[in-house]
Formats: sequence, structure tokens, C-alpha cells
Amino acid sequence: MDTINEALKMFKLDNGMYPDTKEGLKALVLNPNIDKYPNYSNTGYIDSIPKDPWR
Repeated sequence: MDTINEALKMFKLDNGMYPDTKEGLKALVLNPNIDKYPNYSNTGYIDSIPKDPWR
């Protein structure tokens, strides 16, 4: 959870907003919209989406 939290903070810092619900956490791995997020990190914010430990 801490990793996702930090990745979301960095995403917002770079892009001025959080990814929307449709984009989801996948937006932390790959840029979902180059026009909407021109300041997106070249390396993404996390390598992959962690598995949900509750499932």
C-alpha cells in the first residue's frame, strides 16, 4: 500500500491530478494518455501492479 501511495503522490506531482477511475492503477505503470499527461515519468511510477492480498 505504501508503494502505491507514494506512486500516486509522484503521479500527481508530475501531472497535477490523480489518474481517473477508468485509468485506474494501470496508469502508474504506463501512460494512459500522452496528451493528458505530458509530464508523465519516462519510467512510469511502479514496475507492476501488486497483487491484492485480500483476494
